[in-house]
Amino acid sequence: MFQVTILGSSSATPAFKRHLSAQIVEHNSRLFLIDCGEGTQFQLLRYKIRINRLDAIFISHLHGDHFFGLVGLLCTLSNQERLRPLHLYCPPGLQSILEMQFQASDTRLKYELLIHELSSSDSTLIFENQCLEVVTIPLRHRIYCNGFLFRDKPRRPRFDIVQAKEDLIPVQYFGLLKSGNDVTLPDGRMISAVEYLLSPAPSYSYAYCSDTRYTESILPYIQGVTVLYHESTFLHEMVSKAEMTMHSTAYEAADIAKQAGVRRLILGHFSARYQDLEPLLVEARRHFSESYLSEEGIAIDIA
Repeated sequence: MFQVTILGSSSATPAFKRHLSAQIVEHNSRLFLIDCGEGTQFQLLRYKIRINRLDAIFISHLHGDHFFGLVGLLCTLSNQERLRPLHLYCPPGLQSILEMQFQASDTRLKYELLIHELSSSDSTLIFENQCLEVVTIPLRHRIYCNGFLFRDKPRRPRFDIVQAKEDLIPVQYFGLLKSGNDVTLPDGRMISAVEYLLSPAPSYSYAYCSDTRYTESILPYIQGVTVLYHESTFLHEMVSKAEMTMHSTAYEAADIAKQAGVRRLILGHFSARYQDLEPLLVEARRHFSESYLSEEGIAIDIA
């Protein structure tokens, strides 16, 4: 399973029942939180997401609408008797902010919080396990800001067990063939592994880009991704406002998606000036038809 649940899609302030930036990525039963705006805990409860399953948290930048919910969530995890370590990937400065809050409130977490402060202006591999890797996407904002690219690791060829059984190959040789080793059977047959290896299952990817001014510098990092989340704070008629605040318009998000050749674009980080989001969707779809609005609570199937 590879899916994303949008918990918040509003920029700066909650508006029209839209919450502040936060998303859950689920990959092979592992949970990852991207950003943690105020109210994220309520959204996690609302959508019945088991926070004790969190493996890591990724914070894009230190504007409040992206991390003001973090300290409360960390304390809740401790109150719920979490014991296993939790990794936090974040910009420089967040560790000192958390330490000050914990000290002032005399808070002692029952689990180890492993903080990885990021400072590179280049795309960097920051997390990996057996089947997933996460790399940063350098963004162009008023302060240091990273997007995050979640992508499947290259998959191994699949073993054609049906054909192997039809050819009466003993089961004890399946593992060797699956690993690419040729074998000689007791009856003298020489079996080539390549004859029983199928093309690998497709790999998928999810790119999270918020907040950022329009910049083509991100194109090499998001080229061909399965799903791209790109901030679209304003309609293009307010491009001067977008330039001043270092944000993007729906048209610009669609332009990036088109140039990158992504399969789907998810629009988000909407300004509180828009109650009706349909005009942003219309604007994006004029340039990139596979554009969609963030819908809070809806699981987006990446795979």
